[in-house]
Amino acid sequence: MFPKLRPDADRLEYGYQMKPFPDEEVRVAVRPQPTLWEQLRQRWAAWRSR
Repeated sequence: MFPKLRPDADRLEYGYQMKPFPDEEVRVAVRPQPTLWEQLRQRWAAWRSR
């Protein structure tokens, strides 16, 4: 994130619009929930880096 935007990070929303359909409205982007495998891999990587 740009340093000037950090103070306003809690008020920002990220969105997207498909390029072939410029008439559609911009949708708010939602981060997908990590799968069980991804959670285990993150924990293993954190444990390994200690």
